[in-house]
Amino acid sequence: MEEKSDIPQQTRKVAIIGAGPSGLLAAKYCKSHSEVTIFESKSAIGGNWLYTDISEGNHPDLESDDYYKLYKCLHSSMYKDLTANLPKQLMTFKDFLHKEETPTIQTHSQFLEYIKAYAEHFE
Repeated sequence: MEEKSDIPQQTRKVAIIGAGPSGLLAAKYCKSHSEVTIFESKSAIGGNWLYTDISEGNHPDLESDDYYKLYKCLHSSMYKDLTANLPKQLMTFKDFLHKEETPTIQTHSQFLEYIKAYAEHFE
């Protein structure tokens, strides 16, 4: 016979660093048994897939940019005309397929929209 404890169960708290594809996937699976907080240094989700043409040279108020204040640079691996080098079938979460009309090779903005849709779908 199991003994019952009068001690309330604590909710686990999980911190996830980064709201790119991996961070969002981790959050989805952790939230079923934990309180999840995602920390993202950029202004929106997407990780490396979040493109901006704002740079240190053209930023309207560099000193107010949270990312710049933290890292003292504005770096992105993304560039304006980047396309994925893998087919969509390899860039798909198994429980959230791409729309049928999505091209096999996606632009960065198409994949970013997929990431955003995934985050919205799984809250």
